[in-house]
Amino acid sequence: MPERSDNYGDLTPHHRRENTISNNKKLLIKQFEENCGQFIIMGNDVVRFIGIAEDYMDYYYVTYDGRKLNWHSAVGSYTVLKGKIDEKDYNHLIHVAKLNHFDQDDFFSPSTEEEKEKRKLFAISHKLEISKVSGYDKYIVPLHWELN
Repeated sequence: MPERSDNYGDLTPHHRRENTISNNKKLLIKQFEENCGQFIIMGNDVVRFIGIAEDYMDYYYVTYDGRKLNWHSAVGSYTVLKGKIDEKDYNHLIHVAKLNHFDQDDFFSPSTEEEKEKRKLFAISHKLEISKVSGYDKYIVPLHWELN
């Protein structure tokens, strides 16, 4: 019998597929842990990487653009910005997000305590509303809303 060149040994095709899926999931979680909350380039957009999700067919990078969540197939890739652009420019992205992203407690710079409380409640409500899933959809990791 010839030597096997793969690492699957005597696994059946079904078990090989399950093993590959498990390894992919671990890799995606590792990528997320390294880059969670950071600004990335996904397609043509600068967005925040806030989660990993799955449905019955695929895994997804979950991003946030300040208003809505987007699920991007993990078959694609993204570009990390932190450490690749000037720190001053990256910090400006964080500053703008703190002022304008709906998930931030102090977006639009509230001036009174009453306004701050309203914005905080709005941010909580906003995150709950946009992160609802149904059917086979689920998040693999908790969504990471903190800016990083």
